[in-house]
Amino acid sequence: MPSHPREISFAAFVTEQRPMLQGVAYLLHGDVLAAESVVDASLAQLYDTWPLIGNAQDVALRRVVTACPADLNLPWKHGSRLELIDGASVQTNGIVGDLAALPSDQRRALLLERFAHLPILRIAGILDQGANDVQRLVQWARDRLTTVDRARADDTLLEAELAAAIPYDLRTAASATIDIAHGKRLVRQRVGRRLAVTTVAVVALASAALWAPRTQVGSEVSSPTTTPVAVQSTSPPPCEGSDDACRVRVLSAWRSRMADIVQSYVDPKHTYYAGYSYQAEPIYETPTFWQGRGGILGLELSPVPGNATVVFLQIARAPDLAILCGNLSKQTCFSQRFMDGNSYTITKTVDPTEGIEVQFSPTDHETVTIVAKNVRRGRTLDINTGDLIKVVQDSRLRLPHG
Repeated sequence: MPSHPREISFAAFVTEQRPMLQGVAYLLHGDVLAAESVVDASLAQLYDTWPLIGNAQDVALRRVVTACPADLNLPWKHGSRLELIDGASVQTNGIVGDLAALPSDQRRALLLERFAHLPILRIAGILDQGANDVQRLVQWARDRLTTVDRARADDTLLEAELAAAIPYDLRTAASATIDIAHGKRLVRQRVGRRLAVTTVAVVALASAALWAPRTQVGSEVSSPTTTPVAVQSTSPPPCEGSDDACRVRVLSAWRSRMADIVQSYVDPKHTYYAGYSYQAEPIYETPTFWQGRGGILGLELSPVPGNATVVFLQIARAPDLAILCGNLSKQTCFSQRFMDGNSYTITKTVDPTEGIEVQFSPTDHETVTIVAKNVRRGRTLDINTGDLIKVVQDSRLRLPHG
């Protein structure tokens, strides 16, 4: 049984989500082996980055619906590849066969809505498409399925038919210990590749040094001309080189502390938010931050089920690196100076239903941006622009420094 907190939380996620993921994969590909292998690979990849991800279910579904079984290389299966054809061409009867006749984008959109029961906006994020496009894909898929069987026009009947098509072996979750072992195997494989690349680089440098031409002792050699190089003022990186373990420690500690600070203002009773998350996007983390050349770190507070408002926090090393005010809230921003002498860039809106945003540069070197916006139906957080201004004024909201 898992004993480490990281593995315990991952195991809980796998136990809860694997049946649904296997169902989606089976309905996509029409084959039990393909479904199991796609989910195995997706969860192993998820373990490699756990828990430094955003919505874990969305990330897992994105991997499942975009995976091609024929391209999978599973190290725990001795590197053998699955000889399957992507496109649900194995199964040809019933609802699975009818799904196979749909274009892949329609099939994915329909299954995410009618089998995984996700709202359109989340499906749009998973498929990297606009919400209107997703709605059209779902409608086209429904029209084609209904042409074959008119009963499928009823949501309940369609969902029941999809659920009934899943083989019994895929309706339950195996031990999460297996997925943890697969994830560790991927981690070892990645580290091994990195070491191999490093070794090759060292050997190449050593060879270059051995074969470099040498200057004879006593020969006249002109002194090289030194050209002054302008040194850009930067902050030292918090981790040296590509030390992944250091980055994990820094990010975990920093995000946990920042989330606690923000939550102490917007949710002091700790009843609205379940914790923090972050996406693999530039507005949450930039490589330049780890290179000491300035950069960005961010996170969002994730509401518990039934709540609607997400709070996004970003801290940038310089004002020109910060996300442009209004990009996330989709509202117009303007600058306002208050009686304390501080200037803030804020939105005219004051309700999270529309999206409210505050941006503040407490120093010349860092800019804090905070956004509160409803992303789904549910209970709206009781918060306004004044509350967000209080948050960004907290001097503890800073990037980690070495």
